[in-house]
Amino acid sequence: MKKIVAMVTMLFLCTLLSGCACKHTFESVVVRNASCAECGIIRYTCTKCNAQYDDYVPQSGDHKYSAKEILSATCSTQGFKIYKCSTCGKTYSEKTPTNASHTYVVDSIKEATCTTSGTKSYKCTGCNAKKTETIPATGHVFSDATCTAPKTCKNCGKTEGNALGHITGGNTCPRCGASLFNKQSVINTIRAHYANGVNELSNSANYYKKAWDTSGITSDNYVREARDAMARASTHFQNAANTCGNYPEFASVKSELWSIIQVANDTVGKAGDPSSSQAFFAINSGLNNISPRLTNITNMINGLR
Repeated sequence: MKKIVAMVTMLFLCTLLSGCACKHTFESVVVRNASCAECGIIRYTCTKCNAQYDDYVPQSGDHKYSAKEILSATCSTQGFKIYKCSTCGKTYSEKTPTNASHTYVVDSIKEATCTTSGTKSYKCTGCNAKKTETIPATGHVFSDATCTAPKTCKNCGKTEGNALGHITGGNTCPRCGASLFNKQSVINTIRAHYANGVNELSNSANYYKKAWDTSGITSDNYVREARDAMARASTHFQNAANTCGNYPEFASVKSELWSIIQVANDTVGKAGDPSSSQAFFAINSGLNNISPRLTNITNMINGLR
């Protein structure tokens, strides 16, 4: 309609100006661009006489739509968008299709063990759809056997085989560094050797008494028995002293033991010939020297803890 009006206007002007002697030379200026909201206007002006007329350009059908998401689509529901033209304000809406991809998050986990598989459960945040995955059994992971423990699984504690045991022969295991010193065991061993030594000293004293009460070959034989019993006592006392080792807590006991060992060894050496009077008196002297020391050593050994 506006185009018709423009043409009629132009014909009117041409008729009106037909009597004008000006040979028009028109220049055009865009007064308003056409859009989706209104028509455009192009104005023509004669450069000689300023005669004017307007031409109208029809509205454009090109809307400038921008979308606004009202509802996002999920894996179970459609979305909803509204489009609005920024020029004329015209709107329309459309639905967006569901999203076929679920958005899963971990819902629960059952851990796998060495021998049984586990499961991991997932749940979709959009529609609560669920799925599960199998977690393979881990299998045993064994640590190496040690002196005190067999091969042991780090995960479940299952054991396999036997402990290696300590490498003996010293005060410390060279494999694990553990101390092998068992104090009570050492004390018991010291006491056993010492008791055997005291018993042999008692035998030596009894044989000496019999030698005193007899004469001749019989007496000589008893002196020999007394001497041999003294030698055995010395051996037992030496075993006790050696058991004390280099442990500081047994140093004083060890020192006292060696003092009677020396007396016993000297006595045995001097009583080499049991038929001689020297042997007889050597046994007597040795017993007299050792006897008073026994009480002190006995108290020391009994006091070991």
